[in-house]
Amino acid sequence: MARLTLDRMAMGGMYDHLGGGFHRYSTDAQWLCRTREDALRQRPADRAYLDAFQATGEPFYREVVDETLGYVWRRE
Repeated sequence: MARLTLDRMAMGGMYDHLGGGFHRYSTDAQWLCRTREDALRQRPADRAYLDAFQATGEPFYREVVDETLGYVWRRE
């Protein structure tokens, strides 16, 4: 269940596939159109994907962590 949730979050509209990072909420019922308001605190997502990578060894989770941290570092 956790992997399915993480996979869907990272493949959906709440995740910025170009710049990394997650957004707070969506403006449509399908959760595809995210707001322009960025979530400044990416830590819970970072930790969840890092834990998933450590537990499974799945490279996709590591990519999400790297992209999200890159997003945070560029914002500072």
